[in-house]
Amino acid sequence: MVPPPFPTLLQIVFSEYHQHRSIFGIPEHAFYRAGTKSLGPALGPHTHLSQGIVCAYLCGGRVLELKTVQQLDQLELEKPCVDAADIGYNTEWSTELSIAEATAEYYKAWLLLHLLRGLLWNEWDSEPDFIFVMSVGYDLEGVQTASVDAFLENMRDAGRSPVFKELAGELTTFLEAQPDLGLFPGVAPAGSQANSQKGFQAGFQGANSHPPWQEFVQGIRRDICRSVVLSTMHGCPPEEIEAICSYLLTKKHLDTLVKLNPTLLGQQDVEQILSNAGYSISLDPHSFAVDLRYAEAVQLIGRLQSTAATVGRSFGLKLSNTLPVQNTDNRLPGETLYLSGRALFILTTELAARLCADLHAAGGELPPVSYSGGAHAGNVVEVLETGIGPVTISTDLLKPGGYQRLAEAVRAVDTRAQSGVASTLDAPGATAPLFPSRPNPPAIRALADRAKQQAAYRARSGEPTARVHRPLPLFDCFVAPCREACPLGQDIPGYIRLLGEGRPAEALSLILATNAFPALTGALCDQRCTRACTRIEYDRAVQIRAEKALVVRAARHTGLGMILSRQPAAAGAAASTANGAPVAVLTAGLAGVSAAYYLVRSGIPAVVFEASGSISERIEGQLAKYRLAADELNADLTRIAASGVKFRLARNPYPSAADLVAEGFAEVILSGPEPELLRSCELQLNPDGKPIVDAETRRTPNGIYLGGDGESDPPRVIEVIASGKRIAAAIGAARHGADGTGSSGRHAGPPSAAAGSSGTGGPRRTGSTGSSGPKPDPMQVLHKHGRFAAPGRGSDGEVAQAEFKRCLECNVICLKCVQVCPNRANIAIRMQPGDGFTDAFQILHIDSWCNDCGNCAVFCPYDGKPYQEKFTLFANRAAFEASTTPGMCVDQGQLFLRAADSGVADAGAADPGATHSGAADEANIDINYETQTKRAAALAQRIQNDYSYLLRPFEEGSG
Repeated sequence: MVPPPFPTLLQIVFSEYHQHRSIFGIPEHAFYRAGTKSLGPALGPHTHLSQGIVCAYLCGGRVLELKTVQQLDQLELEKPCVDAADIGYNTEWSTELSIAEATAEYYKAWLLLHLLRGLLWNEWDSEPDFIFVMSVGYDLEGVQTASVDAFLENMRDAGRSPVFKELAGELTTFLEAQPDLGLFPGVAPAGSQANSQKGFQAGFQGANSHPPWQEFVQGIRRDICRSVVLSTMHGCPPEEIEAICSYLLTKKHLDTLVKLNPTLLGQQDVEQILSNAGYSISLDPHSFAVDLRYAEAVQLIGRLQSTAATVGRSFGLKLSNTLPVQNTDNRLPGETLYLSGRALFILTTELAARLCADLHAAGGELPPVSYSGGAHAGNVVEVLETGIGPVTISTDLLKPGGYQRLAEAVRAVDTRAQSGVASTLDAPGATAPLFPSRPNPPAIRALADRAKQQAAYRARSGEPTARVHRPLPLFDCFVAPCREACPLGQDIPGYIRLLGEGRPAEALSLILATNAFPALTGALCDQRCTRACTRIEYDRAVQIRAEKALVVRAARHTGLGMILSRQPAAAGAAASTANGAPVAVLTAGLAGVSAAYYLVRSGIPAVVFEASGSISERIEGQLAKYRLAADELNADLTRIAASGVKFRLARNPYPSAADLVAEGFAEVILSGPEPELLRSCELQLNPDGKPIVDAETRRTPNGIYLGGDGESDPPRVIEVIASGKRIAAAIGAARHGADGTGSSGRHAGPPSAAAGSSGTGGPRRTGSTGSSGPKPDPMQVLHKHGRFAAPGRGSDGEVAQAEFKRCLECNVICLKCVQVCPNRANIAIRMQPGDGFTDAFQILHIDSWCNDCGNCAVFCPYDGKPYQEKFTLFANRAAFEASTTPGMCVDQGQLFLRAADSGVADAGAADPGATHSGAADEANIDINYETQTKRAAALAQRIQNDYSYLLRPFEEGSG
């Protein structure tokens, strides 16, 4: 990990905003001008580099806790070190940068935030709307070393630092070289009257204007930090903690908070709390044995409050640190993991309740309590209402949505603040400040008790992230896990969008392309799609099965429920005698009727033979154990019959396979499991008495195709329907001389099947759903990401609208690896028509910004690691040649390219020094390589044309 020099950082910010209306991947629509100074990122991975601090500020973070620095600043840590899939685990502790590098990063961020505040919101005064808080550790000797002492002094007064002066000079030089900043909303175009106002120091008030740049930079405050958090290692003695805090208060004159550990609750209570919430977590007994004890902590806090009062400083608590646990499943390297997130919330609120109650009982004013244990948008308001604050967030920001989840939390607090004041507990009807400045012990106790009862903090079963379990593609990786989980491969995002847009007939048509029984599955499907929904990683899954039922109901109510499903015959089918021969289906079971439906859609005639006198009787028998409204099944069967499937009823006995062949049927499908049918078709049996059949094609050794009816116990409706679809695909493939099943055969459809069945078993994306599928604007879809939304309630129309807003349409926009990276080391490159890609964006990994934390691999839908496998931009040729990952670099004006199926190619001249207002000169890239190399070259060309600011060598400048 190599922090970018300040001029490079500034160039990226200006160029990206001007060209793409985003900054470090945060889109402009997500910028949030906070009305509160009570929230921000917790000290941790999000305040590691200056770009992370900037992202947090853009999303409303105003309390910015800087990552811990310590004497040992050359650490070698095992990687990966972060897993935020569910409750959150990590193995990292202090910053991986040297103290000098960390100081420079915090300086860059301080200067940049002052600048962005003016450029975006026309706020140029010297009093910032944000607060930086330092963090140091881990013992008194380390805090007193020259390097840590210099850090404290240089952060308290940056005016004494040559590095800050150099960075401030670089900022001034850069700004004075910019032509026109009128594209920023807080700056008027050059030459306007607003730009002729009086200077910064005199109280600059010009509307949408800015002060002279040198005057502005000189006016930025140099007292960056006035407070510090002490983060101690587990096992730090009480006297050591007290000595460090006393030193920071009395010698360094800093407001001080001490970070306390959840081990204060004692091992027995922690085990009981976690067990009651359903967690099975192996604690680390050693941490409880050596950590600060509860009674000692209460006494220590009282003494430090007195010490702070004597020197006129503030002393407070930071609750809480992570919890050490045993690494029993090897999810990360090492023997010990540090737990955070949801499970930590119930522990930290309990610790806060006990401490505040006992400190209050001891008399005196309660110290301020800053909170960071499992905070997120859903609980920050109730935490602040107890008088605890500020609240800082870490684990939640490591989940899909990333920094934009912070904006959701800030928005929730601002909304609550606008609603008025709170009622007091002591006097009903009386009012009190909505967010008290000191902890309220009864309110905290109520919060802790409530949290223990809430499902949001309980253990969850099943896979916590949406997966498709296939290798990660180098390009075009956006995929809808819901669609991949569906045995029928239905275009779920497509029909949810169509319904949400008020187009139920088109939604039903899209469903019918892959699902013969939409009404039936809208009532009975086992909802594998819902369990794979990406929305689970935000709040609750989209109500997919209910949406299908809404489509059927809406189409029926508008008189459009009887949409015929006929498709034009497959290309060349009419000219082939063999292709025109019908297929016989024995019994009108779910699998057989489904197979007939898919065959007819592909242009192959199909006739269903049924012993009873009713089309629906057999399926009703199959589904007798389910509560199923008759009209749901009848609606589907009526559509199937109208599509061209022929039914011959009351055929008892059934014709033999030989008779059917003699009658002109080319293939025979056996849908029902009746013994007499199995015998008449002379099927070969396994020792267990079950027919021998190919799992994918459903073909038996003697050429009979066998449906899946009765194979599962109880039968899963969607699997039985899918078995019919696989049979139709196999027959169509055999007639066309093609494989037809794809890599898995699972989602294959008959040749020329309707929109929504790719027939490849591969990812399904926008643009690949066929002519009837929606092709949404990717930027419109992007607005949904990072936002929380409650499931739809009320009328059908209200539910349809709400669920459409909740559906993330991740086959159109995924970007999870971009969002969950705290360093912004994964970048979304917007492609253009003609570049040769399916997805609107391609992922570029920035090698020098990555610290291999591994969190992007945790959330990638594929079984892959974006930080190791995605197309990578290397900072220099040495790093490029030391890796085998497909990627590129610029070295002395030359662009070097490596794709998965080729060696290194010298791709021609490059211009990495282009200004933000123009693209780099086009490289003379030879794209006459194999397909993968052509696409790598096309991506490199797009980066050079539209993202040339990323190609600046990181060796330039200071930092």
